[in-house]
Amino acid sequence: MTSRIGHSIHALVLPAFIFLAGTAAATVAEAASDSPSQSTSDNAQQAEILTSLLDHYYLSLSATDFEAADNSGQMDVSDNRYGYGANFGWVFNRYLALDTGLMWFSADYERNGAVIPGTTNNNLRINTYGIDLNLRLSYPLKRFTTFLSAGRGYYNSDMWTVRPGDRGFTLEGPPSSESGAGSSFGLGIGIPLGNKSWLDFSWRYLKLDLNFGEYSQGRIDAGGDLFSITFRAGGF
Repeated sequence: MTSRIGHSIHALVLPAFIFLAGTAAATVAEAASDSPSQSTSDNAQQAEILTSLLDHYYLSLSATDFEAADNSGQMDVSDNRYGYGANFGWVFNRYLALDTGLMWFSADYERNGAVIPGTTNNNLRINTYGIDLNLRLSYPLKRFTTFLSAGRGYYNSDMWTVRPGDRGFTLEGPPSSESGAGSSFGLGIGIPLGNKSWLDFSWRYLKLDLNFGEYSQGRIDAGGDLFSITFRAGGF
């Protein structure tokens, strides 16, 4: 039941969040690009309001290369995969911001030792999704902005057994689902694109200790390194 609920949230809430964030970012960029000389007073006033909002809030969409943590005593990483996320942030000043968002990432593993009971191989896949809250410390420079981040989140991970096939991997049987809190820290740079929009390049490490029982042969770190490219509308 928990797994089905989790997948429903993942399937419905995250795409809706990304759609709304993308629509808002596009609207803001269009409004901000109109100069006062080319728009009516109402449009100019609207652009001014949106610009002010972007000084205090931001929306972002991320694409991530996920490098899974080393759990070589119990399982080896066979394929680092990908992830994505969407965030909403509150900007307190040009140096300090707080954001919250949804994220998803995945990786394939090969379990060490005996074959997993009830299966024919030791191939595993972990799909993880969650919500987090992050503190962001920025230091604006002349041509770009540097930043540090630290956060805490709650995540659900589904560990599946998978069967290699002609077209990649096929998920087998019900997953072993575990949930728990994780901590992260990271750093990056933001490059301005104009009209209060940014392209961020960042690295973040997520520590997420979970126990999948006989699937993982005990507790493992289901997190790892997340290398992300992020489009951000708003902030500094």
